[in-house]
Amino acid sequence: MSQLPPIDKQGAAGAGRSDAFQSLVLDIAMTFINLPLDRIDGAVHAALGQMATFFRADRAYVFDYDFTAGTSTNTHEWCAGGIAPQIHALQKLPMAEIPDWVEVHRRGECLVVGNVSGLPAGPLKRLLASQNIQSLLTAPILSDGEVTGFVGFDAVRQCRDYGEDQRYLLTLFANLLANVAQRIRSADILQQKTAELTLTNQRFQSILDGTHAAVYVTDMDNHEILFLNSHARDLVGDVVGQVCWRNMQAGQTGPCAFCTNPRLLDADGKPGPPVSWDYFNPSLQRWFQLHDRAIPWDDGRIVRMEIAFDISEQKAAEAALRESEQRYRRLFDQSRDALIVVTAPDWSFVACNSAALDLFGVADESAFTQLTLVDLSPPLQPDGSPSREQALAHLGSAMAEGSALFEWRHQRLNGQQLSCSVLLNRTEWFGQAAVQGTVRDISEQKRAEIALREQSDALHRTNARLERIAHFDTITDLPNRNLLADRMQQAMAQAHRHNSSIAIAYLDLDGFKEINDRYGHDIGDRMLRALAQQMGSVLRAGDTLARLGGDEFVAVLVDQDANPQSCDSIIERLLEASSEIVAINGHSLQVSASIGVTFFPQHEEIDADQLLRQADQAMYLSKVEGKNRFHIFDTAVHRAREGHSRRLEEIRRALENEEFVLFYQPKVNMRTGQVVGAEALVRWQHPRQGLLAPDAFLPFIEAHTLSLALGQWVIDTALNRITAWCRTGLQLPVSVNVSASQLQQESFVHDLRQQLRAHPDVAPDLLELEITETRALEDIEHASSVMAACDAMGVKFALDDFGTGYSSMMYLKRLPARTLKIDRSFVRDMLVDADDMAILRGILGLASAFRRDVLAEGVETEAHGAKLLELGCELAQGFGIARPMPAAEIPDWIAGWRPPASWLRSRGG
Repeated sequence: MSQLPPIDKQGAAGAGRSDAFQSLVLDIAMTFINLPLDRIDGAVHAALGQMATFFRADRAYVFDYDFTAGTSTNTHEWCAGGIAPQIHALQKLPMAEIPDWVEVHRRGECLVVGNVSGLPAGPLKRLLASQNIQSLLTAPILSDGEVTGFVGFDAVRQCRDYGEDQRYLLTLFANLLANVAQRIRSADILQQKTAELTLTNQRFQSILDGTHAAVYVTDMDNHEILFLNSHARDLVGDVVGQVCWRNMQAGQTGPCAFCTNPRLLDADGKPGPPVSWDYFNPSLQRWFQLHDRAIPWDDGRIVRMEIAFDISEQKAAEAALRESEQRYRRLFDQSRDALIVVTAPDWSFVACNSAALDLFGVADESAFTQLTLVDLSPPLQPDGSPSREQALAHLGSAMAEGSALFEWRHQRLNGQQLSCSVLLNRTEWFGQAAVQGTVRDISEQKRAEIALREQSDALHRTNARLERIAHFDTITDLPNRNLLADRMQQAMAQAHRHNSSIAIAYLDLDGFKEINDRYGHDIGDRMLRALAQQMGSVLRAGDTLARLGGDEFVAVLVDQDANPQSCDSIIERLLEASSEIVAINGHSLQVSASIGVTFFPQHEEIDADQLLRQADQAMYLSKVEGKNRFHIFDTAVHRAREGHSRRLEEIRRALENEEFVLFYQPKVNMRTGQVVGAEALVRWQHPRQGLLAPDAFLPFIEAHTLSLALGQWVIDTALNRITAWCRTGLQLPVSVNVSASQLQQESFVHDLRQQLRAHPDVAPDLLELEITETRALEDIEHASSVMAACDAMGVKFALDDFGTGYSSMMYLKRLPARTLKIDRSFVRDMLVDADDMAILRGILGLASAFRRDVLAEGVETEAHGAKLLELGCELAQGFGIARPMPAAEIPDWIAGWRPPASWLRSRGG
């Protein structure tokens, strides 16, 4: 507090006014004694009004200094009637604009301005004039000698002269405000400390509750439980206030050894060091590591605090480790490979097994551990490097990388050298860094490798011959089918690059079979070679002539014009060359050729195999038209005139020659992983074109009698396969597709009954017939009666491609099909097409309403399956599960089938 000036007491009026002011200050001071903090602001405002009224001031105020921010802020204000408040405009005023004012207050002096108009121009004068201030008096508010703000009065209506007594009395009021501020700061500090103490207690409680240990405190005399953390409450319940030994120990009739532990207190009865031990609690069936100690409680008594760590898993791990070490030692001793252990840093031997003793010719393990790395290796390795340095490098690599595998020249104690493979693995040996070495004698293997290298040259020559055989025909030395495929790919790529065309000529010799049968294969082979030379001589350097086999050849003619007639001259020359007379052993032999020609590129994408098939079809037309000619493939004309009839003939021959086969595509329950059946799918094992899919032949026989014969064959073959599987114990239902024409036959039910009788080992429910929804609706009355008759025999029906026809609840109710197969077109795009997803949901809802099973076709990815399971569809088939496969592969596939983990996780969903 600053030194106060003396009061001018001369004159009775002056003395009386001074006494009145001091009485006022005393009253104000009494007001602030024990005043609640939330009422102090109001009291300050009232005091300002009393003081200002006493001094006949127009405005009274309090300012705070913020020396960190360099600002001054008006915190309290009182204004006489008719005087405009200024507090809102006087916030965070820059102290730099009134440095003289601040400096006066820092010195603890009052600041008096008798007439603002007499101040020099500057920020202070502008600030005071903006508030219409005529005169003012301010006194600093000091705390421990430091200025924190000021209190003051303004004269707005007229100038005032403030004397020493007024300064003195205002200073008294400033000191009173300083004391009030100090009280507020003390209250804030007390509140902060209280909050910190509360937070500390909460943190301590959280720490105790957050630890994995059970913590509890008991009275050492009556054993009352005083405190439990959350972990202890989880173990024994909230038993605070109860006797510990009655609640924490089973079968106790009195205080246990923990309650009466004499080591918790020293001889003077003061808390001693903590006591720790492991204990198995029979009541909880758990192992605990206990830490007991005596601590002072908040009421002054000494209590027992116990911290119990659950070490049951540690105990189990220790037991498992002991068992693992014992197993390791047994495996170590029983290993057929030589095992040794060396420890860092000197890499001395510390252990070996009997195989190591036998390998190196050492008497026993004790003798082995006396040896060094040098004793078991020759001085130099085969590459000339010193054995010791190389061994240390390998050991360092194993320590750094975890393992090292290499070949090594070892030496037995009798001097015999061995070629060995060595695997080093970093490990520990009784807590010490170590390396275990696995040594295997590969001397015999090395000798075998030498013998193998001696045979490598011969093998290389053999491979070269095989490579030649793999790409060239052995009779004509022309490229074979394999090399032809490569040449065609190259020619097609070149045509794309150069914007040109190529022609594929498929050539079949007319009359060669008769010559081969009459004169023998040797003459036939010689004639093939001669014809190959003659035909090759008329081609250009960039063209290719290949032999497919028998009397069939293919010519690849590059750099052709887009005009089909551009290659006519070359084809004519091929016809002439193939019909030239060949003289062999005095025989004049002659054949002709039928040639089919096609071109690349075409309007649609086409591959090499399709080009060959086109040329083959064109060649067939040449033969039909009279042979010794060529025919250029025309897609439209061929399909319109010849393709259908020729394919029908081929299909008839295929049935006679048993070229059709059944492939089977598994059907599964995605949620359980169970294989619930398989769909029989017909394929054509074409003698020249390979395995053909149904779309290569089924469209040709639709509504033809051949479809009936093929349908009967499919059912009979499927029943034979079911019989074979049943005899091996595999009860797998098989579904067969039935065509509309087959289902419409009056004898269909009778024929099916006869087929089932011919296979007595097949239960009827192992056969399921599939018919497309659209075909079934063409004659719903007939389809319904046939399906009902089959159902009576035990054979069930499935509606295939469901959703692509005219699905309705009426049709679905009248058709007794057990299963609806959702068409693959909806399943394929369901993850990206909202319409397909909506159709799927609709089909599933329809099936649920009519209590029908649902199977989704076309499941190609794990995501498709997961989404179907989410929608409630469990049965599925598709490439994402398995492609159609031969019957022989089905049992092994079933044995190895495992659904994706995401499908199995949906079991709980």
